[in-house]
Amino acid sequence: MIETFGAPWALALVPPWLAVAWWLRTREQAGRAAALVRLGDAATLARTSRLGDGGAGRRALLRALAVAAALLALARPQGERLPAEGERLGRDVLVALDLSRSMQVRDVGGSRLERARALIADVAGELPGDRLGLVVFGGAAFLQLPLTTDHAVFQRFVEAAREDILDDPSTNLGAPLALAATVFAREGGDGHRAVLVVSDGEDGAERIDDELPKLLGAQVPVFAIGVGTPAGGLVPADSAEREELKVEWHVDGIGRPVTSVLGEASLQGLARATGGAYARFDDGAARAALLERLRAISARPIGAQSGRERRELFGWPLALAALLLALEGALALGG
Repeated sequence: MIETFGAPWALALVPPWLAVAWWLRTREQAGRAAALVRLGDAATLARTSRLGDGGAGRRALLRALAVAAALLALARPQGERLPAEGERLGRDVLVALDLSRSMQVRDVGGSRLERARALIADVAGELPGDRLGLVVFGGAAFLQLPLTTDHAVFQRFVEAAREDILDDPSTNLGAPLALAATVFAREGGDGHRAVLVVSDGEDGAERIDDELPKLLGAQVPVFAIGVGTPAGGLVPADSAEREELKVEWHVDGIGRPVTSVLGEASLQGLARATGGAYARFDDGAARAALLERLRAISARPIGAQSGRERRELFGWPLALAALLLALEGALALGG
């Protein structure tokens, strides 16, 4: 079945050619009729003289149709896309990286943000065929990198993510959910998609409920990795606090140093509500199970639609043109 044409301009030549062929045939017939009238009885000459039609009309029709078929072949009719050799299958995974102030806490053998970057690199390495995108969030969320199959570029964006790019250093887990729903709605399609949240989960539980229905309606599971410890640690002061207040740790409204602990409940609830999975950063078995669940999402051809070639169908009209010319030649020999 023809879906498109590789050179559609050739189709515009078919009607003019048929018009010219009809004009030439009409002119030929008029000239022959005039000659027959001058020479004698037209009916008798038509049967016995070369001035008669002698099948010329049928031959002219076959020639006209043959050229029209050749022009159709020149237009390169194309059918459905051919499966690409070694076509990549994968999913769309939008990674949401927490850049809030509490991700600077050093209770995980370094800062939580450093550990989060390493965890994301590990996950990306386990999903070689998937498209990955990056959302960064604190009090608000921003799409840093749209979905891409270039994992090297993705990793560079992850490494470049810094807390100082956000104006609001608080944590709002609802923000990346809303942004993910918008991104996937723009991408279109169903299934083959997931969100991976890498966060300490603190102070987000009450902000999730407003945005969660959007992902539930789109059937997008959320996977979460909690980075932090139940004991927690003191939150480092930002540059403004160190300069103005001369303090080493972030303080609350009455000047007390703030301790941040891992908010597992919000992350677990988010994963459970959407059919995803949760793992803590230091639980290898849980992380392996999370990856297994993530890889269980059905895959689809990734990035192949525009690159796959279509099935060329020009051979059919070209064969028809050759057949019509052969028939025209047979009629000429027979006549």
